[in-house]
Amino acid sequence: MRSASERLLAHPLVLEAVRLLNLPANSVIQCDCWPYGADRSSTADTHKYIQALLYARGPENHPESNQYAFPLPFSALYDIFLEDVVQIVPLATGGTQDGLNYHTATENPMAHCKPNEYHPELVADTRKDLKALHIIQPEGPSFGVTDHNLVSWQKWKFRVGFNYREGMTIHDVRYDGRPVFYRLSVSEMTVPYGGENDGAAHSL
Repeated sequence: MRSASERLLAHPLVLEAVRLLNLPANSVIQCDCWPYGADRSSTADTHKYIQALLYARGPENHPESNQYAFPLPFSALYDIFLEDVVQIVPLATGGTQDGLNYHTATENPMAHCKPNEYHPELVADTRKDLKALHIIQPEGPSFGVTDHNLVSWQKWKFRVGFNYREGMTIHDVRYDGRPVFYRLSVSEMTVPYGGENDGAAHSL
């Protein structure tokens, strides 16, 4: 996914589309690569695609800036088989001047966007009325881990495991010695609006 992002951000079609937006000279472009799903009629030979949604990093170019505040009004369609950008797709950014219309943010689409930051170094007005919160256990934690993955906490005991498909799994869950669950896991989670977030960046 990272190699696809690097190819996307350096592709002549993408660079030309960015150039036409007349962004500030020091703008940094970042992209999210979203793989297309496959339908039932696809085969091993069916071309697979990635949709790259593109964003400009905030004006201060901080590496932790919230890129999603500055969406660019196009995406790049990348053919995984060909390892090439095959189409530039116009998008409606939904900005105050754009609404859901296309081809409206043709010059500096960042002009009507405002930063929406979360990183402490970028948040100007932080609350001053909060007292310090310290969570400590001077006598140590209330739980224990033995035999590599056996967790004991109060009357609970269970084993923790991991695999590439499910992430964390919990096995042999017992309460006060009584078996409660043999195995617990979230075998699949579907997020209908996206895929992997590569976080690649490219400077103009």
